[in-house]
Amino acid sequence: MATFKLNVIEASQIGSRKLNEPTFSPAYIGSGAGAGDIYYECGECGVRLAEDLQRDITDEVIKCPQCGALNETPAG
Repeated sequence: MATFKLNVIEASQIGSRKLNEPTFSPAYIGSGAGAGDIYYECGECGVRLAEDLQRDITDEVIKCPQCGALNETPAG
């Protein structure tokens, strides 16, 4: 299992990336329980934003539903 704590950015740094503003956590769940081994955590509060992914989510910003921090996913 690979867990990544995402980098927190300012709103001015979003640019042309998609902004995902989920109302629950995790925002992303893989196709089946235990199917993937990639997990993303909020860089501010540590809440899980994505779990059981089989591949990275790229070029997106996820707003943490718990603390409101803007977390950037890896560049594609």
